[in-house]
Amino acid sequence: MEATLVIGLVVVWWLLPKLPPETWPRITGPIIQITSRRGYLAVPLGQESGIERIYIAPTGHYDPCKDLAKQNVLATIKGSNQTVAIPPNTIFDIVVVVRAFEPEAIACASKENLAVGIKATGTFKIPFKYSTDD
Repeated sequence: MEATLVIGLVVVWWLLPKLPPETWPRITGPIIQITSRRGYLAVPLGQESGIERIYIAPTGHYDPCKDLAKQNVLATIKGSNQTVAIPPNTIFDIVVVVRAFEPEAIACASKENLAVGIKATGTFKIPFKYSTDD
């Protein structure tokens, strides 16, 4: 009986969610200095275009043509200056999901007219430049 209780407690402990260890690399999202629409990272109130989310996705293990919110990503940056932890020694992509909607000038809201600037400092560095990935 005691062995069953101990095994049960060990299984419960093993299944409980755990915080990542402090040694996991951390990624901090940008500081957004605009009031954003509720539920988005940087879509200003009253506007329809901006950054919805930033996903840290495992390279080669996600479908960029499908909604990343429904896929197994490493982390999601949803708020200004949010820090997320990723597993060590993981190759990942930084995927910026952009909402672009302009009802009066729909010709201007096209992938060809969008560019996201990105810069990273800290453990790894990315010099500021605009993405080439449409």
